[in-house]
Amino acid sequence: MSGEESRRHTRKRLEARVWIGGEEQDGTFYLGMRNLSLGGMYLESEFLFEPGEIITIAFDINDGLPPIHLTASVIWASTGKEDPEHRSDLPGMGLEFMSITASDQDRIRVVIGG
Repeated sequence: MSGEESRRHTRKRLEARVWIGGEEQDGTFYLGMRNLSLGGMYLESEFLFEPGEIITIAFDINDGLPPIHLTASVIWASTGKEDPEHRSDLPGMGLEFMSITASDQDRIRVVIGG
């Protein structure tokens, strides 16, 4: 089953800056979001967390409201073309949202058109 077939939620290409803080990290940093769904997002980055790591994220979906804050699990991480699973030509990570409010889901639903 391909990645497209196994996805539970519609994704929308959306570029935004995402604040990241991991449980084991000192400080915080920003990565680039490349797509968003009700269940998660894809972050393009050469810095990769390990699959299974839980991270705290915040991101602005440009809807005039404050940024969305939640926790997410790293589902997969890819170094790019040399990765045998070749999920993307660019390095990055797939995140699954673990704690998201109904109101934040509604905000995302409006932005992605779902």
